[in-house]
Amino acid sequence: MVPRGIVAQRHYCAGAIAFACLLLGLLGQSLEQVRRRIAPGRTVEPGWPVMRRWLEAVRQGRLFPFVRGFPPTAKISQRAERVATTVMAFASGTFANPEAHLYAGIELVL
Repeated sequence: MVPRGIVAQRHYCAGAIAFACLLLGLLGQSLEQVRRRIAPGRTVEPGWPVMRRWLEAVRQGRLFPFVRGFPPTAKISQRAERVATTVMAFASGTFANPEAHLYAGIELVL
């Protein structure tokens, strides 16, 4: 049992993981830029491998099981985009920016 918004066996909450997917997949930021926004000073690993692990867990249905599977040839940014757009699809209405839209969606899927 974990509090709402916390993803079991992950060091980041669902909102942070979805936000990382938004930054990488929809807003076109690099893995390094995303890492600096989500985990400033927390890791020095090049390429931020945790992002690949999250997306692999999504592909396997262990994280965000409501996201459709990815084609085997999908790039990391395409996989992240699928996660972000799926989360955003849960929220209806008009939002000031993509971040607000994403967080409205993540609240509905938790």
